[in-house]
Amino acid sequence: MRELGEELTNPDIIALSMIRQGDLLRRRGRYELAVRCLEAAKPFADAGNITTNGLRLQTLARTYAEFQQRSLFLNAIEKAQEAADHIQPELDTTNNQFTLIGVLQEKGQGHTLLGEPQRALDIYRESERIQPFRPIRDLGVLTILKAQAHAYNGNMDKGVNLALRGLTLANEYHSRRHISRIQRMYDRLRVTPLGKHPRLEDLQEALRQQTK
Repeated sequence: MRELGEELTNPDIIALSMIRQGDLLRRRGRYELAVRCLEAAKPFADAGNITTNGLRLQTLARTYAEFQQRSLFLNAIEKAQEAADHIQPELDTTNNQFTLIGVLQEKGQGHTLLGEPQRALDIYRESERIQPFRPIRDLGVLTILKAQAHAYNGNMDKGVNLALRGLTLANEYHSRRHISRIQRMYDRLRVTPLGKHPRLEDLQEALRQQTK
């Protein structure tokens, strides 16, 4: 993809290839290298479409949140939201998946990862106000994000119930990636004081059924 972008002298394609690479590095836990890759994409993203740069900032914010860099996360996600606010309604954002709703959900997830789940829940309510009706896949994402926030906020009954609902939805649209999000939620909770909560056993059993 990078080679194609260079051949076409297309800054958007070059930047998007680097953004994908940075996100892959983040998923593998190589956070510092992910940040360097995403920062290196900046000149190309700046020369491209506003949605490309917005996606870079959104991905960078997620990396900072997982790396527990609160101030850097806030700076990146606010810039991403500013970019999303300037997107014209007629622009097609399907290819890069950069939308205001996506930024708000990324912002909420970041606050959850940084130990501020109540702030995340407030953001999700704002997201639902802006877009009350969603396709099933988008509904699945929001359900899983809310499950994480409620659980990390200490409301395990609500969190596990939403996680189980998210698991059902993810199975309906056949997303192993979204199921893995719930697995990571369980893994993180298990090593905290909440790991002894009896409702977590329900989630463990549901996830075990996925492997049968």
